[in-house]
Formats: sequence, structure tokens, C-alpha cells
Amino acid sequence: MLLQLRRRQSIDSKLFPATQQCQRKPKCEASSSVYADPSLYSCCKGLSCPSLLAPSLSSFTGIFHLHTSALPSAMTSKSVFVIAMDFGTSFSGYCFSLASGADQIRQVYWGAEYGFKTPKTPTCILFNQKKEFKKFGYDAIMKYKSLPSSEADNWYFFQNFKMKLYNTKVTSDMGLKASNGKMLPALKVFSESLRYLKEHALNTIQEASFETVYIHLCLCVCVGGTIDITVHEIQENHYLKELHKASGGGWGGNRVDENFIDFLREIFDDGVWNEYEEKYPTELQHMVYEFGLQKCSASREEVYIRCYYNLTKLAERKKNISLFFKKHNGVVWCDGVFMVTYEKMKTFFNYSIRNIIHTLRVILDKPEMAKVQYILLVGGFSSSIILRDAISEAFSEGYRILCPLDAQAAIVKGAVLFGVNPCIVASRVSAQTYGVAVAQKFDAAIHDHSKKRISEKDGYIYCIDLFQKLVGIDESVNINEDAQHYFTPVEADQTEAEFSFYCTEKQDAQYVDEEGMECLGSCTVPMPDTKLGRKRQLKLDIKFGLTEFKATCTDITSNQRRTITIDFLSV
Repeated sequence: MLLQLRRRQSIDSKLFPATQQCQRKPKCEASSSVYADPSLYSCCKGLSCPSLLAPSLSSFTGIFHLHTSALPSAMTSKSVFVIAMDFGTSFSGYCFSLASGADQIRQVYWGAEYGFKTPKTPTCILFNQKKEFKKFGYDAIMKYKSLPSSEADNWYFFQNFKMKLYNTKVTSDMGLKASNGKMLPALKVFSESLRYLKEHALNTIQEASFETVYIHLCLCVCVGGTIDITVHEIQENHYLKELHKASGGGWGGNRVDENFIDFLREIFDDGVWNEYEEKYPTELQHMVYEFGLQKCSASREEVYIRCYYNLTKLAERKKNISLFFKKHNGVVWCDGVFMVTYEKMKTFFNYSIRNIIHTLRVILDKPEMAKVQYILLVGGFSSSIILRDAISEAFSEGYRILCPLDAQAAIVKGAVLFGVNPCIVASRVSAQTYGVAVAQKFDAAIHDHSKKRISEKDGYIYCIDLFQKLVGIDESVNINEDAQHYFTPVEADQTEAEFSFYCTEKQDAQYVDEEGMECLGSCTVPMPDTKLGRKRQLKLDIKFGLTEFKATCTDITSNQRRTITIDFLSV
């Protein structure tokens, strides 16, 4: 097999095939493990443990390592604190602990000044007329709610903005639409949100420590506006082995909110709801937020939603407001509020529940999932008794359904444990097939003639743009394990080699320019010593990490080497 290369002397400089060798050397050894009670989690399957080889922009957890010295080579060496940040579609928050141990994870609570005490704050952000950041979370909601309508039209309020990235081609210049239709760059909205959470965390830590801190950041996917489903096995050493890559879709709590709004649009017809949405977006936001809290209730009871002043005023202009509710089942007007029955509430969940249960069945029906015993529900949406009841009804005969008391904070607390001991995740399942562009001796029976090339020096005939697989989709990859591959140059006087890396969702491919192929990056290795001609060797070391893989390309003769890191989150 030949690695496709470039050199300055010629347009098509390649590598000549060497006998392929692949040696895997595990590198990561943890000095201690984090205990997970097998009676609770053995062979567990969770709704919010997505593979980092299957990045999702819908949500992630950032893990910060805070140091009291210059940045060390090892991620956790000399770390003082670990901060795990859950930047979710609907709510965001963080926990932290001393890096020396996770026995005392500290939870930060939000909204006390507004009568709340929640482990996360709404993922909402507010900018003023000058496009300057002003507020985040509860502060953003309350500030925007207090603005006069005339002034609110000139501000920028964003909520659920991460869902704008779902099933969307992300570009550096894309924009996001605020609740009033005004636009800001997506990069500004996201960066200011993350900056606020980072600074809030640092200020909290610095209340107890006045030393200068430095930060390392890595990202892992977690539940937010989407539902992410993956399967793990807890091994004898209490490390986690991923058995199934992350699957899921946009079926989270935001879809329930949308169904509720559609229901209100049906009730307040004759243009009332459309006018309300247009003229009073801040009031509408408060109503939807109130509903969002009630949809995650643990009680099987009807809910009462306040009908706000401006909605009542607009409706009364048309007719007595109680008449709007007469022709609709499951909802009753009750003197300033409308009562939604429990059965009607469940209909708002139908779309989400149907898709979640279907995806769970598809995964759990696979033969390799036969040993799964538990379904673990975490994240704020899993607090809803409606969702939990539906999953229990569908799966309780074959599985034990688990949900922690503080389901919303479970994700970020787990991220703290991972930050203290990253090696607890022993393996991941590759979400795509990864490979490198190579060249090979031309075979007219199997190769495309348009890719035929002839060496200028000695007439050697070869085929370019061939895809050599390094790791396949759904293949288990041990974290920080080395895989080595060897190549030789196709040209005897070749002075540099280009390694180009590609990925595809197919099991394999023949050429790197096939449909669905994506170039991840490339690096060029100098090969200055040409005395050995085609007998020279190049070594490719591949190390898969949690959110990236690192490729080190080495010319063995000269010991010249180059390294490239491919970030899965940028793919």
C-alpha cells in the first residue's frame, strides 16, 4: 500500500508499498479508579452517555483543570481543581471538586435571588442595543422580561440557540436569530455564553483561592435539546467500555415546549396568538419557562398555567376569553389561569417518547446488547414522570429503569469524576471510518484509469487517491492506544511526503474522492536523505483519544517527523 505524497520536484510524488504492520500499544494506565456500584450500573445503557467519537453540537461538558503553575505536560498533573461545565440546550451549570479526589463534589445553585434554587440556569443570553453582552441565565430572562416592549425590540435575547446547530452545516460566519428576529453572529453568542460560565466558575473558585490559575479544556457530548443514547459496560476494574456509539435525535424537552405552543396557537385563533407572539415576546418567554418547569414535574397531576395580562387583553378584544377554550379537550379556563389535564400533557410528549422508545428498541434488540440489564435516565428532561412512566411501561419487563434523584446534575457530576480520572473511560466506539490517502501499483482490473500515474524516473505505474482504512465505523478503540503503520516512497528521490486523512460513514471505501468522504487534514514530512531510495520507510503512529486522534508521521531515515491532531468536534 502506498501513502499519497507531494514533493516540490514533481506534482505526483508517492509512497511505495511496504509490508503493512499494525502494532497497538496501550499507553494510558490510571493510578486509581473511580468505583461504580455494579449492582446499579453493570452493563448499563444510558440516555446521556454519548460517544465522543460521535460529536454532537447540541450539548457538551467542558472539563477545566486549574493549576497553580505553568501548564504541565500531563492533563491532571499539579491540578488544584476540576470544573465540569454542562453547557446544555435548555439549561447550563457546573460542578467542581479538588483534583486530588471527587469525594466532595460541589454543586453550584442558581436563581436564589428570584426565588429559585436550581442546579442549572436557563441557557439564555441577552445583548443590548450595541450588541454588548449583558446577562446570562435567570438574569437574562428577568432583565429581558422587565424591558419595555419598545426597548426590547432593540435588544438581542437568545434561548435554545444550540438547537440551531442541529442538522445544520456549521460555518464560522453563520448567524443566529434572536427572539425578536434580529441577527448576531453565532460565534459571538456561543463564545460570550461560554466566557460567562467560565468566569463565573473561576470567581467561585477564587473566593477560596487567590492564586493564579491556568486552564485546560476538553469537551464531551451530553444530553441537551437532543436525546443521546449509548451503551457501556462496567469492567472488573470499574472502567467503562463503550459498546454502542451515540444515537439519538432532536426529541428532547424543547419539542414538548413546541407542541405546547402549537396547542396555544390552536386555542387562541383568529389572529390572537400570532399578534401576541409578535408584540409581547418577553411575556411569552415567561409563560413557556413556567410551562417548562411543570413539564418535568414528578407528579401525575394537572398543571395550571397563568394566562398573562397581554394575552388576556388581546383575547378579550375578540370575545370572552373562556369561549376560546370551549371547543378544546383537555384544557379548562379557571379565572386567570388555564388548567391542562394530565392526559393532555402526555400528548405533548408523544413525538419525543415515540422516537426515544423506537431508538432504544433498535439498539437493545441487537445481539451484542443481550447482556444489558439497566436503562439509566439522566438529564433534566428525565425528571418528567411522563417520560419515565413511558419508558418503564415499554422496557420494565426486561430491564431495570434507573433515574437518580438529581437527574439534572448527574451529567455534570459525572463529568467531574471523569475530569479527576480521565482513564476511567477505557474505550470508545468509532462513529466513522477513518483512513489515509495512499497509492498502489496500478491494476487495470480494479483501478480507475483516470487515477493512473507513471513515474517520470523509471516508468513505474501506480494508482493514486486510494483509501486505506485505519479504524472502521462501530469499531471499538482503546483510548490512548497506539496503532503503527509503515510505508515506503514510490519515488527513489522523493524529498517529502504528504499524509492526508479522511473519514466516511461507510464501512470502507476505495477512493478518497468518493461521495461522503471528508478530508480532515494533512501534514507533510521532510525526507531529505534520499540515499536509500525506495528502501526508506515512513512510520505513521495513530493515537485515538476521547475527542481527537493524533497522527505522528516519521521519516525513519532522517528522523524528521510531523504531528497533526484531528478534532472530532470540528468534523
